[in-house]
Amino acid sequence: MNRVIQEIPHYLSKKIADLAAADPEVINLSIGEPFFGPPGQVEKRFAAFIQEQISRGILPNKYAPSRGEPSLRLAIADRYHRLYQLKPNPETEVLVTHGAAEAIWLSVLCLSEIGDEILIPDPSYMLYETVVRLLNRVPVRIPTRVENGFVLDPEDVKAAINDRTRILFINSPENPTGAVYSREVFRALGTMAEMNGFVIVHDEVYDGFVFGQPHYNLLCEASWPPYLVLINSFSKRYAMMGWRLGWMTAAEPVISAALKVHTNLTLNLGSFHQEVAGTLLNDSEVEQDTITHAGQIGRQLTILYEALEAREEFHIAMQPKGGFFLFPDVRPYYQMLSRKWQQKYPTPGEVVATHLFEKHKIAVVPGYVYGPAGANHVRVVGAVAAIDIERACERLQNQPFTQ
Repeated sequence: MNRVIQEIPHYLSKKIADLAAADPEVINLSIGEPFFGPPGQVEKRFAAFIQEQISRGILPNKYAPSRGEPSLRLAIADRYHRLYQLKPNPETEVLVTHGAAEAIWLSVLCLSEIGDEILIPDPSYMLYETVVRLLNRVPVRIPTRVENGFVLDPEDVKAAINDRTRILFINSPENPTGAVYSREVFRALGTMAEMNGFVIVHDEVYDGFVFGQPHYNLLCEASWPPYLVLINSFSKRYAMMGWRLGWMTAAEPVISAALKVHTNLTLNLGSFHQEVAGTLLNDSEVEQDTITHAGQIGRQLTILYEALEAREEFHIAMQPKGGFFLFPDVRPYYQMLSRKWQQKYPTPGEVVATHLFEKHKIAVVPGYVYGPAGANHVRVVGAVAAIDIERACERLQNQPFTQ
């Protein structure tokens, strides 16, 4: 067996979600699946498309283009033009991938070699370090601080750069912290990348969920820089997790390299659903639906924030800024538990997540999963049904946490 694979833990949030699903009393605040379904137009368009294809005697039984269906790639390019007045070439600068996850793999594989260093915020989405380690690159964690909104300090990034640095991962809005990067920070990091010859891979799958401020990426600087890869998907904004449609946009040499790997790895994605998905990206009615859903998630996160802030067991200094998550410090909760509980696991987040699950039937994810800097935290998901937010807040407000 591959030693590195044996050392990689299982995908814990999905494991916790499976446990939660087995107990109807558990309120599952552990997995980033939005409560709303796909836009209402999807079902009608999908049915009409399939019927039209059948009526023409066309079945989806041939290989699709490895780059992705042309109509979807054009829609992706048009979306960037609509939002940022800059349009990647859909023929050479856009690749449709098996969700954002494949785009992360392709970015690391194509932009670095064995032994190269990849800069990763700490805490951040668990998949970044997993991919880096499985591909025999070197993850370099850069701690972030709650007083900075869990946003990387450019000076800390500068101190971590050396001649083996190849990639800096940014997730904004961020899983698990809710961090949202400002235009000024992006400008500073972009200048650093350009001067030092590394690439910023910006995973912006939560770009539709930013509260009280605009969403930024380096395209806001009015250029298509060669040191930028943008990753996105249909999973969060459109609640189409099961469609497994994502994309990456980058300069032609990056996409050309990624296409080689993608073709050998997956050959292509299913074709018949790509064309339907492409009709959503620039549809004003669909866009209004996503704005409505983002507003509801923002309100639910605020409700959860207020419920946690009211309890002395949680320390939650940062108002929700974006994404689906809150990331409270649970050391006060941990310190109130008996020594028997404290000895169960090595980090406060693990102990508290277990206590919440077993004693209060609330499922959250221990923060160590997202890096060493998350050890004292838990991740709480607010993108669930309103009734579950209500039930969770009732338990948080009314139950003692020192059992």
